[in-house]
Amino acid sequence: SSHITPSMEMAMHTTLLTLLSRYGPQYVFLMTTWHVWFAIFCLTLSPWFFHPQSFKEGMVWQGFVEWACWIDFGIDRREEQSRTGVPNTQRLGSWSFWNNERLRSLRTMPVHAKFDYIVYRLVPIPLMLLFASCAALRVDDIMTKPTLRSIIILTAGIAGILLSVIYYWATSPSFLWPRRVLNMCVRLVPNLTVVQRHYVVLGYGLVVKVAVVVFHHLLCAHLFMDSIDSADSSNRVVFFAAAFFLLSILVCSASLIGDTPPVLIRPIAMSLRHFSDAMLREVDICQGIVLHSCLGLISLLPISYIHGTILFNRAYAAVLGVEMRRRRVIGVINSTTAQNSIRQSYVNFRGFVRRVLGLRAITVKFARPVPTCVPNLAADLTTKGPITPNARRERIAAWLRPIADSLATNFGLQKSCLDSTFTDEPVAVPSNLANSIEALSHWLCNQMDLRADILTDRETESQFRDVVQDLHAHIFQNYLHWGEYTGMLDQVLGSSTTSSRWSIRRESGRREMVLAAFMSADNSSLWEKSNRDQSVVVTHNAHVHHLCLWFLLYGESANLRHTSE
Repeated sequence: SSHITPSMEMAMHTTLLTLLSRYGPQYVFLMTTWHVWFAIFCLTLSPWFFHPQSFKEGMVWQGFVEWACWIDFGIDRREEQSRTGVPNTQRLGSWSFWNNERLRSLRTMPVHAKFDYIVYRLVPIPLMLLFASCAALRVDDIMTKPTLRSIIILTAGIAGILLSVIYYWATSPSFLWPRRVLNMCVRLVPNLTVVQRHYVVLGYGLVVKVAVVVFHHLLCAHLFMDSIDSADSSNRVVFFAAAFFLLSILVCSASLIGDTPPVLIRPIAMSLRHFSDAMLREVDICQGIVLHSCLGLISLLPISYIHGTILFNRAYAAVLGVEMRRRRVIGVINSTTAQNSIRQSYVNFRGFVRRVLGLRAITVKFARPVPTCVPNLAADLTTKGPITPNARRERIAAWLRPIADSLATNFGLQKSCLDSTFTDEPVAVPSNLANSIEALSHWLCNQMDLRADILTDRETESQFRDVVQDLHAHIFQNYLHWGEYTGMLDQVLGSSTTSSRWSIRRESGRREMVLAAFMSADNSSLWEKSNRDQSVVVTHNAHVHHLCLWFLLYGESANLRHTSE
């Protein structure tokens, strides 16, 4: 269950009790409920306040768009991501799935456990607030208070339940009214995106909500205009509270209906369950709108600057200080141990004597012990052992070699390496370029071996493109998540035109593609392509260059790759 739901319930109950009080709202807040509002504020907004970069430019709006797509389960969201206007909106799930998972444990309880849950968990708080509303009702005739109060409360509650059923008919996708409104808007504006369609359905639901609440107030005021003062603000709040709490008891009780009710009442039970799910969804819509409105107002303050200045800088400085102290302590311990060792003292004394006598100093070399993890390991590890021939891997390596060699030349990466660890004279050993080509070719070869549809020596070009695309998505998954989290891709993803994705060198005047543009989700518009084959070839070529450069940098960076940055 979400932390927002209980905090919103507390805010709703506190607001109603404040409005029903005979004292002013200022007095009630200062003397009674200020600590309750502080707890509500902390419970609701603390995840955003203590999450770095949660209030940076565009994050609140992107969260609202994702929430609008998630809450609306009545519109097909399987269209292209490029038409949504926001990245990563095609796998947001749905509210209905989340609600079913949230209520699964309650719906599978036995009947006696459901009865206890309703009696001891659901009914007490709404019933107490109904009694409070009944006591706060202001009537004119003193003699008819007990009877009239209960009649008004029950009538207002039943009217609210009936109007909620009408609202359910007007907004449920099963009755096609949202689809009709959406089709009408599509005829008026043919180029509506998927996100804009969600806005249309959300706005239609808000209009119907306001109309139902206003009609409920007018209906109750007309029914009891002779007995109470309908214009009194407390009576208006009582009308709303009676309908809300009676409807909440009915909806929460009906939400516990399981998947297999008795056969005789199954149609009615499943209809009540669908009605309760729709009402719970409307409650979550109201909560989401209130929450995102508050977040939008708070985002106008310099929260991101405070996060970056106080939280991140201090935390990074503290971690860096601890690391520097740790290295200093280790260096002191190592130097002390070396100075106190007998061997080091002997070597220092011998070198001093030779320098005084004018003898030639010979560097002392200590033979490296042979590793003992493998039995019968040869002392010279520069000789290559037996290699199992693999024609597929050799073909892939030969195809990758010119691309990787060009990247290594352009970026100044290692293309050759000499080593004298096990020999007197330096010998050539595999360089970073060779190791990167071997590693990437093994990756691709293993991916092709795992696929049953790819036959040996009969690989097609399309099958190889699919393997490269899958490996590219796997390798760069964490990189993309990190880039979106830090905001490095915001400028590329948010650019409306292709021209903003290019940079111009001052010295040469050449146009160059921004590196982050290659990793954007809508990179299909980066090149002007005349047909689909050319688009596939360009994308495949970019993926291969990404993989080669990734493995080259990974091998070149050595221990630097273990840092988070």
